[in-house]
Amino acid sequence: MSFQKYAFNREPFLSDISVQMHGREEEWEKIIEYLNESLTGNRIRSFFLIGDYGFGKSFTISKIISEVMKEDSTITNANKTLIAYVVLAETVTAPNISWEYVTKIMVNIGKKNIFDIASNFKQPKKISFSERFSVIIEGLKNEKDEAYKWLTGETLDSSERSSLGISSKLQYGESLSVLMDFLKFIKLCGYENLLVLIDEFEYAVNVYSEQKLTELFHTFKNIYDYFVKNGDAEIYAKHIQIIAITPKGYDHINELEKKLRGKTGGGIVPWMERMRFERNQVSLKPLDDENSKLLLEDRIKKERTKNRKVSYETFPFIKPSFFEAIIGVSHGKPRNLLDFSEIVLEEAIRRDYKEIDGKIALYILSEYKLIEVETKPQE
Repeated sequence: MSFQKYAFNREPFLSDISVQMHGREEEWEKIIEYLNESLTGNRIRSFFLIGDYGFGKSFTISKIISEVMKEDSTITNANKTLIAYVVLAETVTAPNISWEYVTKIMVNIGKKNIFDIASNFKQPKKISFSERFSVIIEGLKNEKDEAYKWLTGETLDSSERSSLGISSKLQYGESLSVLMDFLKFIKLCGYENLLVLIDEFEYAVNVYSEQKLTELFHTFKNIYDYFVKNGDAEIYAKHIQIIAITPKGYDHINELEKKLRGKTGGGIVPWMERMRFERNQVSLKPLDDENSKLLLEDRIKKERTKNRKVSYETFPFIKPSFFEAIIGVSHGKPRNLLDFSEIVLEEAIRRDYKEIDGKIALYILSEYKLIEVETKPQE
């Protein structure tokens, strides 16, 4: 589609366009406070990022990743933090939830990063690993694909197992100990933290059975307990989590905790108590009108073709009518602001509109059955 018609390099409302956050100053301040406390402290912590569908959880996570990975990041120990971005809904659920969690972490970190980390590894005499993981470390140091495949749970053929010097793939029952060995391994390579960002956690809440969801939280608790009982931050890099979830998903977790607390006091109760989620959470609210407008304007400016003159700054979107219309029907939801604007722009290109005002925007959205409007604008 020819966005050049309106002097854009490409579609300006794509969610992956890197622009400033608007209307999230208070939430961002709390997230930065959590990161600074967690990445410099001596204990494992978890944090809930709560927001309904389309309220910017994934966008916020992408900003967290960018901030931590910046060379001049203001977050303490950012340069000593390894990031893993996990989306539970991306693949078919594995039979063992601990194994799925661990292997997804390894997949996301990636082969090149793990090989690079291993190149800096030197094992002191006082630190030991399981026999299997020691073999894997040697394979990683020698950049053997088989070693990385083993970490990610792939099945190895006989020649790969022979080359690596190992008898079988990563087993379900050893996945937690492998994660702890991995945390010990990256600690010796200069990392203080493994920051795991879990997106779309509502998938687990909606799809997993109560038993499986409980197993997932039990995995988190076991990581915490293993860390505390076997050396703390002196031995291991810390396992830090930010978990993105919808309000309904968060309510479901709290209801499950109450249910299990009344029955046995086990299940997810110990982990929830350890993590103090009444403090360690932030909720994403709807954007106000001003910040909604800034969100749209930033993307328009970002993708404007350089050295191309336009009749006004937000061309072809007429101010204020286009913005008032889109903001009015989006109700402060960032995804609606972008999706509605994208639909209107694409239809305007197809219909060869020279400019786009509020009436045109509302009529196009009504044709898509997204809103109701009575009159057709003049073309």
